[in-house]
Amino acid sequence: MPGTTLIYTSTGDGKDHSFSAVFFQFDPQPSFAIGIRADPGNTAGKAVKVGRGAAIEPFYADDSRSYNSCKMEELILNDQGNSGLILYVDNSGPMDPRAQYATVVQGVGWYGRKGPNDPTP
Repeated sequence: MPGTTLIYTSTGDGKDHSFSAVFFQFDPQPSFAIGIRADPGNTAGKAVKVGRGAAIEPFYADDSRSYNSCKMEELILNDQGNSGLILYVDNSGPMDPRAQYATVVQGVGWYGRKGPNDPTP
């Protein structure tokens, strides 16, 4: 699965930006997961806010979160006027929309018979 790891350093403008605009990655398909981690060396007590649709969750030094089935356009970033703070963004790459809700569960056999979800012939 193609993916990228990106580094963002805050500029201190204090405005909302989508991740797709910041990283110039526009993809209408959701990624399987987008993981975000704040650098442990970030200034204590200063945060960059991130959120899906609105920048509401603060990322202080060494914080991390994952956003599943999310587009880069959906994630909003606001550095709250703090410059020099670093975020690492791990984008797993586009997921197959047909597989979004497909789950294979191995069924447990009983009395020599196969389980109801066992895909083996």
